[in-house]
Amino acid sequence: MTTTLSHLYQLLDQFFNEEELRTLCFDLDIDYDNLGGRGKAANARELVQRLQREGRLPDMLTLTRQRRPQVLWPDPPPPGGPCRCRRAAGAGRTLLARGQRLLAPRVRNPASRDALFSEAFYPAHDWVLDQIDFAGATAVFLPRCWQTLSELAPDGSLHTRLLLTLRPSYGYPEQGQIDDLIVAWQQVCAAQWVAQAVERPSAAQPAVALPGQPTLFLSYADRDAVVARRLAADLAAYGHACRLERAPKTDNTAWLAETAVGLGSSYAVLLLIGEQTATDRWQRLEYLAAKDRQKVIIPIRLNAATAAPPLMTEASLVLPAVNQPVDEWAPLLRRLPPPPPPARQAWAKEAWASEADALRPRLAELAYMDRLKLAELQHVAQYTRLSGQAEIRRSAGGRLQLNPVVARQEFCHTPWRQATEMLVEQRRFADAVAELKAIHRAVLLGDPGSGKTTTFYKLAADLIETALADPSAPTPLMVRLGLWTDAAETLAAFLGRNVGELGEGLDERLAEGRAALLLDGINEIPANQQAGKYAQVRRFLAQYPDMPAWVSCREQDYPPDRDLRLDRVTVAPLDAVRVGEFIHNYLDALPDFGRQAADDLFWQLAGAKERDPPPFYARSGAEVDQPRVRLLAG
Repeated sequence: MTTTLSHLYQLLDQFFNEEELRTLCFDLDIDYDNLGGRGKAANARELVQRLQREGRLPDMLTLTRQRRPQVLWPDPPPPGGPCRCRRAAGAGRTLLARGQRLLAPRVRNPASRDALFSEAFYPAHDWVLDQIDFAGATAVFLPRCWQTLSELAPDGSLHTRLLLTLRPSYGYPEQGQIDDLIVAWQQVCAAQWVAQAVERPSAAQPAVALPGQPTLFLSYADRDAVVARRLAADLAAYGHACRLERAPKTDNTAWLAETAVGLGSSYAVLLLIGEQTATDRWQRLEYLAAKDRQKVIIPIRLNAATAAPPLMTEASLVLPAVNQPVDEWAPLLRRLPPPPPPARQAWAKEAWASEADALRPRLAELAYMDRLKLAELQHVAQYTRLSGQAEIRRSAGGRLQLNPVVARQEFCHTPWRQATEMLVEQRRFADAVAELKAIHRAVLLGDPGSGKTTTFYKLAADLIETALADPSAPTPLMVRLGLWTDAAETLAAFLGRNVGELGEGLDERLAEGRAALLLDGINEIPANQQAGKYAQVRRFLAQYPDMPAWVSCREQDYPPDRDLRLDRVTVAPLDAVRVGEFIHNYLDALPDFGRQAADDLFWQLAGAKERDPPPFYARSGAEVDQPRVRLLAG
């Protein structure tokens, strides 16, 4: 029996009495009296061993963490012993051969090798690229690369990322082979896992975070900065350098950029959970960004009484106290990936990007889309309850998708026409993203707060998914026109200044159709500049008639003399029914509110005439104050 299994049954014996242990067995569909042990401690041991053989220890730990949240429950070891590990090693060699057959056609020359690995790891895991030796023939490169990825991430997560990137380049039969390979490889990695002894280095210097070197990313609230610095110093003694710096939160653009860079150079994320975490929107965004990039995330509670926010499904640990022995650090250190070695200068990123001229434009696209995705998460998270996993999903491409609580929208499409042309029939729809893509060029009109910016972020996220899967697809460029405040600055110069690294060669990119433009909030341009700048936008879009382009504007700020000669898509005003639906969607699932609170709020805001109105769904025809409903909808 391994030390981990021994520790598990000792915790059961210590924190559960015999009746509670019987209940635990009942919930696991196990007959307590048939376990075969003599007494509670022996039965706890037999239970752990049985669940280990059946691969069901995670089920038990889910229940024990719920019933004894104050206890630091360890992660379960994988099922099997030395014989199982030897079999897994043999299976690993077989799977490596299968992986090589699929990867070899895509890495035969330096250009294709660079392209595949940049798509897989840049910029979300760009530290990996510094660790791989890209030299050599295919037969030499692939086994060496596979082994390097195993050393950097023993759980197989980096292999998975590489294979998922490879997947779209194949047809249906090979995609099925890749899916099977990923599942089998993850099982092999789990079977080969061996808990390592943890020892504090005796003579080695503490690890130091250096520019360009991989680190741990520490996410913490402002009031917990002192604790974060202490944790970073403790981890440095074990060889883990930590990133603590952060951009000022007063500069949102700089903060997003620095957070994206910090996550890209991190091999794991430690999220310190204190009293402020549940309400700290910056920590929440760091967590979502790390989850989007599929980082190793380890929540650390600053004390045993602090609960992790509901959206975090990862098992949390309690921060060891000051000057604790090495055993107290073992649970955390064993969950961390091994510290990567320093970047191998002989083939650092400059050497990796050996096809610099050909690769640089794509790297710029990947970096820009990574930041745009972070901005999308920041915006949409404001309208997402994040009280459980129902609001968090993954797209087919693996990126994070939030499910915001917004009102059910309807849109009206009116094709653009000359003043002398016959009026074209309008068309209504609900799927804004699909329709805006099909319309190709449009101005999105609506009242303040009607969801125009949220719609643009949804559209941008969809375009990002397409552009990541297909490098030939246009890259979405989303710009807030409210920042265009210099009266003398041209639109071309403003765009070049606000799309980061894509500003270089922007004219060529637009002319070649390698960009899709989303101009948000044209009505937010300073009022005394709007007439001239609306005209600039119209002329600029006319220069690139085939480029996908969308502009958003308040409907009241889009008079006929400032028409952009684009189709109109108008967000229909909310009616009373959809306002009621929105309130119920938001409040019904919250434990402190519920359906009755939603009913009360709706009729209070809608201005019902009756003193004690019945529930909303029973009164869809009730008399309401329509002006107040319109005010609520806006």
